[in-house]
Amino acid sequence: MRTLSRVAPALLLLVLSPLVAEFLLGDFPITKVAFLLFVLPMYGCGAILIREIVRRTGRGWPTMLVLALAYAVLEEGITTMSLFNPNYAGDHLLAYGLIPAVGMSPVWTIYVLSLHVVWSIGTPIAMVEAVAGTRRTTPWLGKIGFSVVAAFFVVGVAVTTASSLYQYPFVASLPQLAGVVVVLVALILLAIFLPRLAGPRTVLAGSAPSPWLVGVVGTLAALAFQLVERYAQALLPAWGLTLVFVVLWVGFLVLVAFWSAKPGWNGRHVLALATGAILNYAWIGVERVATGDVIGPLKVTPADVVGQVLLVVAMVALIGWGVFQLRKAGDTALPAAALNPVTH
Repeated sequence: MRTLSRVAPALLLLVLSPLVAEFLLGDFPITKVAFLLFVLPMYGCGAILIREIVRRTGRGWPTMLVLALAYAVLEEGITTMSLFNPNYAGDHLLAYGLIPAVGMSPVWTIYVLSLHVVWSIGTPIAMVEAVAGTRRTTPWLGKIGFSVVAAFFVVGVAVTTASSLYQYPFVASLPQLAGVVVVLVALILLAIFLPRLAGPRTVLAGSAPSPWLVGVVGTLAALAFQLVERYAQALLPAWGLTLVFVVLWVGFLVLVAFWSAKPGWNGRHVLALATGAILNYAWIGVERVATGDVIGPLKVTPADVVGQVLLVVAMVALIGWGVFQLRKAGDTALPAAALNPVTH
């Protein structure tokens, strides 16, 4: 029982990551929860590995996000190869903004990698760390548990790759795959040397803003990102939308870095950002399930719509539990290694 209690946060993250990534988004209706077993090894184990590596080495959210980006590149560049497949899932995802020389669209690349960094990995980790209370920045697994998770992650990558190749018979070119490997190595090296590159922490004058303000800004930023992707293609050329994405990302990261360098930034601020991400996936997922826009050949029933709404309620309840746990733990400003994007 003591062992189960110790690894409980990791088990929650194991389930939450694929739930957010695939079910809250509306790819699968929650009534088809059996599909969770298929996507759990890669999503869930990947999120756990990233979180454990970061916390075991005393790093913080910048390293977490760099490794999340490496995960995203692995999944979309090698496992599904959606970055290069012009007919992936039959949706012609590369048609808008395709650069023939590299066989990629910067619009799809930025969008899908952002989904993984923010929603598949970052948001679930932030939510579970809040629920973990006093253990939010400490490792949750021992050596054996870490090794088991790593093994299942490898299996998940292999199974997902095989399934993708079976469903969508496409293999990226050797230069494309080599480029993905180079980017992966570069991201891993960046994660390793990031603290040294960032230098000592800079503490700014003043106080961190209210978590409510952070949550509102995070919600609006995520909403802007999703709405721009959905509607701007009819209004802007691909290079223009790419520029908008870059401006949104840079502006958001600079603002969060500025806020987090102020005294008083703590776990409630991080949870507030995660809440904004969840609320945006929530409305998208409900809309998709209600209109039947799920992964084919699945069919939507009224029970699926009710299940999707209940899933949103469960996510909001989990956030509420996280707020309670943080207050119970006496959440205060955390060290730079735990939270500050400027340094670690």
